[in-house]
Amino acid sequence: MQNIGAFEAKTQLSRLLRDVERNKDEIVIHRHRRNIACLVPFSSYQRTCSNRRLDILAELKEIRDQQKLHKSPSVKTLVNEGRKR
Repeated sequence: MQNIGAFEAKTQLSRLLRDVERNKDEIVIHRHRRNIACLVPFSSYQRTCSNRRLDILAELKEIRDQQKLHKSPSVKTLVNEGRKR
């Protein structure tokens, strides 16, 4: 992993993109000693996003399963209650 300042990253963006593409390495860009961004190969980014999507879907399935256990009222019941008010 390479660390580089924001000004240098701006002036050498083409070279940095080429390095990321060839070496499959990450480059951290910092400004005033604080990390602000990271250049990563797109394939790594895609894998991360894909894994995150799977995690979110698993969480949604867990929420749905918990709701089934609590026997929530049907939509029809909720609509009828709303009409009574």
